[in-house]
Formats: sequence, C-alpha cells, structure tokens
Amino acid sequence: MIRTLAVTSPPTRIGTLYERITEGLDRRPTPYTVLFHVWKDKGARAALDHYFQMKGDQPDAYNYHEWVLKGIGSQLLEKDSITAAVMFLEASLEEDPEAEYAWYGSYQLAKAYQEQGRTDDAIQQCEKALEGNAEFESAKTLLEELRQ
Repeated sequence: MIRTLAVTSPPTRIGTLYERITEGLDRRPTPYTVLFHVWKDKGARAALDHYFQMKGDQPDAYNYHEWVLKGIGSQLLEKDSITAAVMFLEASLEEDPEAEYAWYGSYQLAKAYQEQGRTDDAIQQCEKALEGNAEFESAKTLLEELRQ
C-alpha cells in the first residue's frame, strides 16, 4: 500500500502518521501549485472544477491524497479566505467522507462555519470530528464554545 506525506498534518496522532509515512512514499507531485494558481486567477469554484477534471483526465500524473483539498482549505481558513476555505473543505468531505483524517476536515469546516456565523452547521461538524477522533481536544473546546 502506498502512503502519502501530508503537507499539513493534524495536531494529533503524529506518531501514527510518521509510521505510515515510512511505509512508503508516493513520489508523484501534488496538484497544490496548479490549484493555487487557478484559485488565485479564477477563484475557488474554478480551482475545484480543475482539480476534479485533472483527477479524471490524469489520475496517475499527481498524488491526489486526502490532504490535497483539506490542506488547501485549511490554509485558506488561516488566511481568512473563509468562503473559499468552506468550498475546499466541503469538497474534501464530499469526495471521501470515510477518509482516515476526515475528522480533521470536519473540525476545520466547523471553524470556517463558525467564522460565517453558521453555528448549527459548526456544531454538526464538531460532532462529526469527535465521532472520528473522540480524544480531539480542539474539537471538544470548539464544541463547548459553540454551545454557549
């Protein structure tokens, strides 16, 4: 089984992630740079459309690991590009809701929803994050904050 190196890793389970990384690396490039340029020039919707087109047309050209969309969404969230972050994070969870680190995507999406004032949606995503990782303290803290 080929494992991938995550550009952005979740704040927990680092030891497990390290063990999996050392099992074998996928040396294909990720589509981050391509998607960044499309996003910058044409916006999030165009970048997502381009991603899915690339994935369909060139399935072996890039490493389309689960962190591609999650990572871009997380970076956009950090840069206060909330609407674009939501689009990437939602697409990540729609693409593979059972991904190993879907719980982290749900947490990031909860933070983005919180920024948009979508409290009920944020609570739902925090609950999903905790279903995937019941020990995730950041999600517990955010959920408590959202319920106040």
